Amino acid sequence: MAIFAQLPQDLDVKIAEGRNKFLRSGESGDGMRAKPEQTLDATDERILEALKRNARISNIKLAELIGISAAPCLRRVKALESSGIITGYQACVDREKIGLNVMAFSEIQLKSTESKSMLEFEKAVAGISEIKNCYVTSGGWDYILEIQTTTLSEFETLSNKRLNNLPWVRRMRSRFALRRV
Repeated sequence: MAIFAQLPQDLDVKIAEGRNKFLRSGESGDGMRAKPEQTLDATDERILEALKRNARISNIKLAELIGISAAPCLRRVKALESSGIITGYQACVDREKIGLNVMAFSEIQLKSTESKSMLEFEKAVAGISEIKNCYVTSGGWDYILEIQTTTLSEFETLSNKRLNNLPWVRRMRSRFALRRV
């Protein structure tokens, strides 16, 4: 099953007064909001950075690292989870050690960007296991796909026989990752 990295459709990220503020659609930040905003302070930002580096860190070690006691640290992490800022935790896998030796980033341009075409395309690529992430983009290309395969031949088959044959695809171009930095 493919995993899609996608922000909720109603989430706008705005920077205000040096702090990150997450506002739902329809909120202007002028006090006329239907929903309250979630403000991250410096401690929340340090917690998020630490969890991005090591999501398996214990609460006690996280609290020590951040410089607060364990109980408020746990409350803050739970609040970040319940507000939807932290959406989950995952394991980082060395793709080459499991045989996924080819990584490509393929840009897709659709024949039409009408909602129906986009939804049908997204449903189709969601069922392709080699596609690990799919991003809607701006500019001349509509999507970027992160594709992982075992061989170049497997990528070629996926590209030529599956992706390019989807009825919504106008054109596709790919770039291959040589190494991660």
